[in-house]
Amino acid sequence: MFNTMEVGMMYLIAVPFVAFAVLTILTLASLSSRGDRRSTRRSRSSDAKERDCFASLAMTKGKEEGITIIKPIKGDISRFMHAIQSMFEQDYENYEIIFSVTERENQAKLKEMAARYPQVKTTIIYGDIDHAIQNPKVATIMPAYNLARYDIIVLSDADVIVPRDYLASINAQMADAKERGIGLISHRIRFVPNQSWLSRIYGVHLNTFIFGSHRMVSRFFKGAFPIGKSVVFRRSEFKRITSMQELGGYLAEDYMMGKLYAAAGLKTLISPVTIRSMLPVCTFKFVITRMMRWGIMRAKSSRKAYAGELCLNPLLMYLLLLPTTLWMPGLFVPLTTIFVAAYFVKLVSGEIVRAHLGCGARPKVFATLASDVFHAGTWLAGLVTSAIEWKGAKIYVGRNTRIVSYPAWRAFMKSVMLVLSVIVTGPFFFAIRTAVSIMMRPRIIDFLERSDLYDAQKDKLAISTLHGSLTNLAFIADINGSKYVVKNFWRFGDFTLFFDRLFGPKRDRSSLGNSQERFWGEIEGNYMLSKAGWRVPELHAYDARARIICMEFVDGKALDKLDDYAVLVREFEKFGADLAKLHESGTYLGDNYASHRFYLREADSACQLDLENVTKNGDPAWDLSLFLFYLQYLYTNSLRRQLRQAFIRGYRGFSMRMKRCIDVYHEQLAPYGWLAKVATHYR
Repeated sequence: MFNTMEVGMMYLIAVPFVAFAVLTILTLASLSSRGDRRSTRRSRSSDAKERDCFASLAMTKGKEEGITIIKPIKGDISRFMHAIQSMFEQDYENYEIIFSVTERENQAKLKEMAARYPQVKTTIIYGDIDHAIQNPKVATIMPAYNLARYDIIVLSDADVIVPRDYLASINAQMADAKERGIGLISHRIRFVPNQSWLSRIYGVHLNTFIFGSHRMVSRFFKGAFPIGKSVVFRRSEFKRITSMQELGGYLAEDYMMGKLYAAAGLKTLISPVTIRSMLPVCTFKFVITRMMRWGIMRAKSSRKAYAGELCLNPLLMYLLLLPTTLWMPGLFVPLTTIFVAAYFVKLVSGEIVRAHLGCGARPKVFATLASDVFHAGTWLAGLVTSAIEWKGAKIYVGRNTRIVSYPAWRAFMKSVMLVLSVIVTGPFFFAIRTAVSIMMRPRIIDFLERSDLYDAQKDKLAISTLHGSLTNLAFIADINGSKYVVKNFWRFGDFTLFFDRLFGPKRDRSSLGNSQERFWGEIEGNYMLSKAGWRVPELHAYDARARIICMEFVDGKALDKLDDYAVLVREFEKFGADLAKLHESGTYLGDNYASHRFYLREADSACQLDLENVTKNGDPAWDLSLFLFYLQYLYTNSLRRQLRQAFIRGYRGFSMRMKRCIDVYHEQLAPYGWLAKVATHYR
């Protein structure tokens, strides 16, 4: 008999297995075409259209819209030629295929196949890869995307075999996609293993666990998201929502595309058309590496969903709970009994999922057990690491699978080193700056005398030091009561940026230049913002050799110093609207703080200062994240919330950039939060 503690432990042990049973039931229920009535609240006619994607084929016959198929190809394609051939043999006329290849041998093979199908418009791009994009797949897609002639784009992997009515079904589904609120279309995938035993094991994992969990999550939890093997979208909508450059910063570009479309209010449709994907000859390293990569991507996409995977693997739960039998031996038999029963349920449910996909011969019990062993090991690895090996390169994966330069713990250590370096070297640099300010006064006077602003025989000149920074010296020149700001980008300030480049956030490091670059950046930034209609200080004179600029003195208050609540809320909303227009024009601030925007009470307008980091090659998410990041240290909680809401109200399209801003915040700025709090308090 069991004592009270053992009975309580048995109930506790049964909890994850009960969760396994519930998730298994949800997985099987998701296979039903009626399972998606949970929250979409669509009409009966709309549900019918989704259950049968061919219902409108007769209506769209003769209304074939142009379709562009983009196929990125890397590696030997000899085994996938019949997959590529299936794209040429479509029962559709108005389409083109663009291949983007990285090997010359593939180029020759594709040209030979294209010659057999002259009726299909075919373009082959060789070696034209955008190396500025971090995701290798998106970098290969980018040149083909730029050459696409049709609005409907189909991204299809090289190993995908499609049926002859593949494009016809896409045409039918896209015909009324806008009315149904659908922005993306993806397809069910059946992975076809080869004769090797490792390939069969991996195929069982993909066709049961991956397909079943994706189907369940899509129907009952977070909504459908596309699978990169086959993604369909309209380029006109895609340009409005995101860009290839933005998706290229993520490892799971398909998942991120689905999130961005969902933020824009558009759904993803999983088409009932089933496509096949040919698995290569699998080695042990190949299986482990790919399962680890996919596991890390799932972990970074959603920690909660990844933790839920534990309840879908009875073997993993059994191994984690087995140590409890060391001090309670009586639990071994009931625990093993529950595991055997759960494993039998997994075999049956896996067979149902495979039958739904149309898989062939039944898998052996050994293949299912071996796939669970592989999944258990790679699942644990996904919890503790963020580094993966992909296409010969080591990549660190951050939140939402964003590709980062280093993991979060290393960013925190960099912020600690930055503070230590400032503590050690700060007094020395401040002493140097004070001495240089005194030494620079004669040069500033000489600069003003050579300008048209000052006549030494008639005018009176007074020079006072304005609070600058470690990198710039600022003075106020008073000429007969007219004030001007004289800014000197001193050369010794280049050395103060050393620690920022070494330990600072990645995006901030890229914006820091030497004194000459910052000098010209101030002038160019002033011109770009002035051209965009922004109020900026008027430039009166400059000396490129000495790196000195004389500009208008702005008599106002920075936003972080305003004490009028009504004006503050109004200016934050107006700043958000102005920043949205600036980003739409392709210009970015790069160095966006509330202290850089001055409110001019008399003119009831605002003026933007410190323009040395304004650029045409920036990141809107960085501008937004940096502004909101420092905002949290300037005001009380209630006021900060209202100001943040006012800024977001003004910035049109913020919701579409929100996910990217969160990634930038967590990966590049959050480790420096405590340092920013100290710096803001000091300021």
